[in-house]
Amino acid sequence: MATPSVGITRPTSSEYAPYYEQYISLVPEGDIVATLAQQLDSTLMLLRSIDESQANKRYAPEKWSIKELVGHLIDSERIFAYRALRFARRRRKPRRGGRLERRAWRPGSRPQEQNAVATWCGC
Repeated sequence: MATPSVGITRPTSSEYAPYYEQYISLVPEGDIVATLAQQLDSTLMLLRSIDESQANKRYAPEKWSIKELVGHLIDSERIFAYRALRFARRRRKPRRGGRLERRAWRPGSRPQEQNAVATWCGC
């Protein structure tokens, strides 16, 4: 996947709370957009290598399957993107917990959408 370089790099420590250093330090140096594009390709390759029975398997009754985990990640990204949009539009007042948060993925919930996750990632 060819992605144009826009020159967005890792933020400096003055741009985020100290707690987030544990995560931000894991991001490689360089253009973040190119890194995300590469990670998308490698993540999809990994997910496509998992067969249906593995994708639905839970290692314990109350634990998440791979499909449920991917669904949760998709929901989380949707929420973060919406919050970023509100921030970009300068809507400073935080939105109270809304339908996106209430629809959060839980183990065993929304089984009809698990098939959509499988289709999306090619699992």
